[in-house]
Order: sequence, then structure tokens, then C-alpha cells
Amino acid sequence: MKSIRVICVVTVALTGSVGGLGQVAPPETREAVLEGVRAVVEAEVTSIDALLEGVVAHPFHARMDAVAGTSTGLARIAERLSPDGTMQMGGRRFLLFDGRRLGAGEYLSVEYEGRTYEVQVVEITASSYTLRMNDEEIERNL
Repeated sequence: MKSIRVICVVTVALTGSVGGLGQVAPPETREAVLEGVRAVVEAEVTSIDALLEGVVAHPFHARMDAVAGTSTGLARIAERLSPDGTMQMGGRRFLLFDGRRLGAGEYLSVEYEGRTYEVQVVEITASSYTLRMNDEEIERNL
């Protein structure tokens, strides 16, 4: 994982520090880029999301922060979901939504208060399913 990080970061750093063909950025600019590369490479990171945290916003996953009260954003969205049931095919279980099959790891687009949120189906059993959005998970019974 660390070697992949190094390759990615150095590639981005080099393409960002070269102003154009045949032009090299001034030493202070290159040094700033290298300091950023060192910070990223030396950091303990377990996933690409953790590596990019605070650097790049994921364009397809709108964040929903909890609003005052006991119900979180994911809980409010999950209350609106009503799967038709589950099915098992080839040893894999699927959730059924209006004729559409969703397996574990797949995303479901949900409209809520004028915005679209991407909710990941994490696990499906015969009697329940688990959803994830942002850093929050919720299990719902069928």
C-alpha cells in the first residue's frame, strides 16, 4: 500500500510542480511539494479515503450531518426505505427495491429533502440489512 501511495503522490507532485514543457518550478515551490509528499508518505493510512480525508471531497457522496435530536441523518433516510424483500442467488443475498437487486457493497441513491445521498448496502441477511453513509452504519429489520 505504501509503494502505491508513493507512486501516486510523487506523480501528482511532479505534474503539479512542472509549469509546462521544459519549465521547472522554482526551488521553494518544489520544496513545498516535497514536504507535502513526505507528510503523506510517512502518514499511517489504512485506506484511500483516509489518505484523501480533507484533501478531496468525494463528488458522489453528499455528507449529511446529524441534526439536533436523537435521529441521525442515516436513520432518517433509512426510515424512508422500504425494500420489497431479499433473494438469494448463487450463494449471494440481494435486497430488492422496485425490481432492482442490490448486493452487499453496492450503493443506493436516495432523495431526501431535495438532495441525493448515496447509501451503501453493507450486509444482507434473511431478516435484516445494514446500511452505511459517511462514517455511520445502521441495521434495519425487514
